[in-house]
Amino acid sequence: MLLNIRRRELLQATEFLEMLRYKNLQLRKDVWSAILNRII
Repeated sequence: MLLNIRRRELLQATEFLEMLRYKNLQLRKDVWSAILNRII
């Protein structure tokens, strides 16, 4: 039972990190496009 709970927490943490990384990538893309738009 305890092991099950731990596994679920780990899964949620992993999903959360993946989401953060994805948002980070999106943010970086937006920043880069904004910079490029300023230059052009």
